[in-house]
Amino acid sequence: MGWSRNALKGWRHLCKEPCYVADIDPVEIAVHEVKRVLDAKHDEADVEKICEEQAESDKQQQAQLAVLLCKCKALFDGQLGCRHGQEVKLEL
Repeated sequence: MGWSRNALKGWRHLCKEPCYVADIDPVEIAVHEVKRVLDAKHDEADVEKICEEQAESDKQQQAQLAVLLCKCKALFDGQLGCRHGQEVKLEL
């Protein structure tokens, strides 16, 4: 099983002493990640403000991003759960 670097960040606490990635229980990792997501505060995202904060993008690119993300505003409403409807793909 392959693990990305990001998947293993923050998992050092699972081993009391030096251990290998193979020693970490994938179920324990999944449970911890689910708890982390559920316990996190989920607020509605201010899409327009986020787009304006993209300093590496010019004003036209920020406006284009805002138009795109506003089409999918239901994804950023701060609610957890399954989204029903047409599949949305966002390429970043």
